[in-house]
Amino acid sequence: MDKQLLEELSERLKKGDDSAITQIYQMTNKVIFSIALSILKDEHLAQDIMQDTYLKMRSSINSYQSGTNFLAWLSQIARNFALMEYRKRKKEVLIDVTSNEYLMGSVSYDFKEQNPVLSAALTILTKEEREVVFLHINNDLKHREISKVINKPLGTVLWIYNKAIKKLKNYFEKNGGVNNE
Repeated sequence: MDKQLLEELSERLKKGDDSAITQIYQMTNKVIFSIALSILKDEHLAQDIMQDTYLKMRSSINSYQSGTNFLAWLSQIARNFALMEYRKRKKEVLIDVTSNEYLMGSVSYDFKEQNPVLSAALTILTKEEREVVFLHINNDLKHREISKVINKPLGTVLWIYNKAIKKLKNYFEKNGGVNNE
């Protein structure tokens, strides 16, 4: 990820050049989506959080201090929105959709069927582990970059990542591999 270009785009946005939003979005949307998905475990909610993040970015761009890592600033906005949504939904009464199909109709989680590794990650990993794994695998961020995005020391990020990978490996060894999911 070109940090210098992100800085330049943020400066253009501060000066009122809204065309910079498109480039910022193209450069950062996968990271922002991964952060939201790792916390919420729901693709549709993650997309909503992405929209909220970019709206908030636009409205509060002047609060960003130039040169302090724009991606980390934007990622923190996404994380805050996702955590607020997570806490809100945690308080809601949950309905077991499968036992109440007559009320809700049948529900299919196609993305889980298409990607058993993603399904396992959403099921067995903690929010923190999902975030680190998604940022590394889905977005090709280096562990050092992830440590800046999630504001944790590099050693902690490496420990979280290794722990998550071991969990996934054990899960698939016990369940007969990826194709058996």
